[in-house]
Amino acid sequence: MLFETLTEQSLYPDPFTPRPVRDTTEHILRTFSLDSLYRMAAGKPGRGKTMAQHMLADIKSLLVYSSDPGEQAYYDTRKMVFDWLDKEGDERPSGKPTKRSNALYYYRQALKYGDFKAAERYLKKYYELGGTSRTLRGSIKRAHPLASIPMAKRFRFRQSLGPQEAQRLKMALDWYDLTYKKKDLDLRLGITKNMLPN
Repeated sequence: MLFETLTEQSLYPDPFTPRPVRDTTEHILRTFSLDSLYRMAAGKPGRGKTMAQHMLADIKSLLVYSSDPGEQAYYDTRKMVFDWLDKEGDERPSGKPTKRSNALYYYRQALKYGDFKAAERYLKKYYELGGTSRTLRGSIKRAHPLASIPMAKRFRFRQSLGPQEAQRLKMALDWYDLTYKKKDLDLRLGITKNMLPN
């Protein structure tokens, strides 16, 4: 934990492909299973639309593991993409989070959880930090399950999939369209008139 905090890189679940630590306090508290309390206090996105639903989801997650099949297919597909890129010898995209990219990350996470209050708050923060509608659309595109694969190689990737993997990809694409593209558009259209710059 100390090493990860100092380097701002999480070695879990794959020590050879560290992930950035977006919030040091949350990362430390996760070690002691106190991260859900911190997320609630900090107003981070949670599953559900209300604080009561967030708490219920956190309690439920302690007792039972559950996941949305489309969301699971999305993350399975991202893993297939990264594994395929490794076999091809291509590097995975990476970068150190900034305040603006963190606001965008939490915005997308709130869309995923259906927490539109948090989504609106993080979207406002993103714009306050200099984000634009164009860079937001670019971020939503980069969340596409196949975004890490250059367009010229996507056909080859699809050809490498077996029938079950192809079905997972289809589920992932459907989930992405509903969760990121549609919810993002609906939310932004609902608040654009009052708040957003061009």
